[in-house]
Amino acid sequence: MSQTTTQVTAGPDVQQVTSRRKSQSRGFFLSGFIRFLSAPLNVISLVVFIIITAICYSSGFIATNIVHQERDTIDFNLLTQGFQPPVGPGVGGHILGTDDLGRDLLVRVLYGGQVSITVGLLAAIFSVFVGTAMGLIAGYFGGKVDDAINAIVQIIFNVPSLFLLIILSLFFKPDILSLSIIIGFLIWPGGTRQIRGQVLSLRNREYVDAARVMGASNVRILLKHILPNVVSTMLVVAGFDIVGAMLTESGLSYLGFGISVPIPSWGNMLSDSQLFFTTAPWMVYAPAIAFFITVLCVYLIADGLRDAFDPRLRER
Repeated sequence: MSQTTTQVTAGPDVQQVTSRRKSQSRGFFLSGFIRFLSAPLNVISLVVFIIITAICYSSGFIATNIVHQERDTIDFNLLTQGFQPPVGPGVGGHILGTDDLGRDLLVRVLYGGQVSITVGLLAAIFSVFVGTAMGLIAGYFGGKVDDAINAIVQIIFNVPSLFLLIILSLFFKPDILSLSIIIGFLIWPGGTRQIRGQVLSLRNREYVDAARVMGASNVRILLKHILPNVVSTMLVVAGFDIVGAMLTESGLSYLGFGISVPIPSWGNMLSDSQLFFTTAPWMVYAPAIAFFITVLCVYLIADGLRDAFDPRLRER
């Protein structure tokens, strides 16, 4: 009787051990992404963001073959039909209407999304790469190396980034790549601080000491034993950096120092439409809603990735 009871109670333990072994055999990143995809909200946010990104990056094809309107083409047919731009949705074949110059709003929203998302992604890639590298080095080696990196971080933090961007824009008009790099350079210290704090608590753990005793190099310890434990923080930082870069570009465009017209971005579209908020609200709602949905999806994806890759949640 006791043997039967033991076998019954041992079943869940055996299943749990088997599940852990399967998780380990899949690898850290694959297991994390499987956990991420197990949450419906994460999947919905990821799918919506992918759809928005794919549509925006297909703006040229959509404009030419579906809408039959170019990005900067002014529809003079509206004037011959007695319409004065901006016209509302559906008028003259324009699904979302036109802006104050008679350009198709849907096409410009798609092109603007391509610019805004590109700035966000490029700035985040630059920021996460530099910020993670600096945070790992500062937290692991400490001492003078840590002091030097912290000095650089403090200098960048104490420089008012918005005013610096405005000053730079007086000397040259930034394009998408240069603006992304500049924004990424200004936001990487935030990620460095978070990564450094985690590495300081990880560098003296037992498994790190064991790796040192076994002769592992500093590079192997950083990449193999410490980096996987800060992936969740990196992903959250990346999400905030994408949104931060998009908001920064929008703020600069609002002040007239962002992406130069006639190249549209969601930021300068919102800036140009502020005078038409009451007379042509569609000029405000279209880029604003696209911007809001994209930012919300990025936040939800970053939060879901953090939970999926959090070391404290791996065994749950």
